Amino acid sequence: MKFSPKYDTFEDWLNHFKGSESYKNRIIRLHSKYLNASLSQLRGHPKGRERIVSQLKEKPVYKRSWSELTKREINLREKSLEVLSKVRSGKSLYKASKELHIKPKTVIKYTNAFKKSKEKWIPKSHDRISRVMSIYENGKQEWIEVRDSRIASKIGKYNSAVNEFLRTGKEDVLKQFKD
Repeated sequence: MKFSPKYDTFEDWLNHFKGSESYKNRIIRLHSKYLNASLSQLRGHPKGRERIVSQLKEKPVYKRSWSELTKREINLREKSLEVLSKVRSGKSLYKASKELHIKPKTVIKYTNAFKKSKEKWIPKSHDRISRVMSIYENGKQEWIEVRDSRIASKIGKYNSAVNEFLRTGKEDVLKQFKD
């Protein structure tokens, strides 16, 4: 299926777009939610037998990259990831989400990192949720997007070791991260 009569793909349209920034951002945001929608559907004027956007299957929030989220969704994802971290450390989903003033249902929706076992929500051992993290490279702090909790955990441990080194001056805390 072509994206529009003039452009085969969304990327083609994006590269050649000349017009209002707000219109462009609205189409980008909608496209991130509805990957298979045509331009006419995203504009709100479906052609012929095309369905309206609200009838299309939406890409789940937990599968969207950081750049595809609205500010509200970013805030909810950050809180959800914090709740997930607390639950993996031993707290219950209900208590951890109450602490951060977010509903357990929202945490589950934004992470998809829980499974139900005997009427209780248990966190999965790892997840593939996109998160933005800082990392030191060549003496500079860089921000990267990571899509795996195991890699995020390693980066977190590395950042903790760097902070420990900067605080105490002990080089041995960095040895495990050589190369």
